[in-house]
Amino acid sequence: MSAVTSSSSPVTVHVDLSPGFASPGGLTSPLAAASGSLLETVAAYLDHGRSLEAAARTLFVHPNTVRYRLRKVADVTGWDALDARESYVLQTAIALGRLDGVDPRSP
Repeated sequence: MSAVTSSSSPVTVHVDLSPGFASPGGLTSPLAAASGSLLETVAAYLDHGRSLEAAARTLFVHPNTVRYRLRKVADVTGWDALDARESYVLQTAIALGRLDGVDPRSP
């Protein structure tokens, strides 16, 4: 855990560097290994501004299928993509995974 304090404001930011986030693909690896298209679904959902309908159109599935897969993502990772703050964690993990070479669109 590291803390950063800004001199212009009294806000302290704590950054959690737990083992799951120590490596760029730490959070995306369980999604890539899980059955189904969980990583592809959460990436599409986040890439389309957290829109279930837009993600469903991109993936050629029903919005309820996207909802179901996002619940499975929460079961696998412990992070709920439907929650704004938790989806930011997932979005950051996916971005780091992409930098590490994990592409959500590849099988």
